[in-house]
Amino acid sequence: MLGLFAPLALGAAVFFAMSAFASSTADVDVRVTHYPVSGASKTQLRASLDRERASVIPGGEHDAHTRWHIDWRFSYERGENFCRINKVSVTLDAHMILPRWINPPREKLNAEWSRYISALTAHEDGHVEIARAAKSSIENSIAAASPEEDCAKLDEAINARARAILGTFQEREVQYDRSTRHGFSQGARFP
Repeated sequence: MLGLFAPLALGAAVFFAMSAFASSTADVDVRVTHYPVSGASKTQLRASLDRERASVIPGGEHDAHTRWHIDWRFSYERGENFCRINKVSVTLDAHMILPRWINPPREKLNAEWSRYISALTAHEDGHVEIARAAKSSIENSIAAASPEEDCAKLDEAINARARAILGTFQEREVQYDRSTRHGFSQGARFP
């Protein structure tokens, strides 16, 4: 399931922050949280997934969800008739929500659940990879920004370019979920 912080068509969007701020590090933080599900049969487990996900996943339509947030900051070097970037920091914060089967009985169902969770996690990892690519693209774009005569123009150009890059990656999120049918074609289906 795709997911970023603000809703757009099909739930894809991203909040972004823009400011001129000196920082020299680029961070990536991927957090995984789990919601509990239970059941001793496929039917019980499926019912628990459907019930429990509704309280933790926006829209409650899918068993897992990944949302991400990118923040970019940069500082300027000013000279006579020019302003150019001298420091860039782009951070990515990703949050993945997955189900966790609590108190599973020792039976054949465990293998099917393990296969499902592996496929579901792999699908959500695909969303994180899209976010990492967006972060890298924004980072490279800001670092390669041409100097401007004044810092306000440079700031405007950088932020417009970064927002356009986000739009491109938002569309990749939509296409990824469409092409994988939200992970179904990758084996992320239970039962």
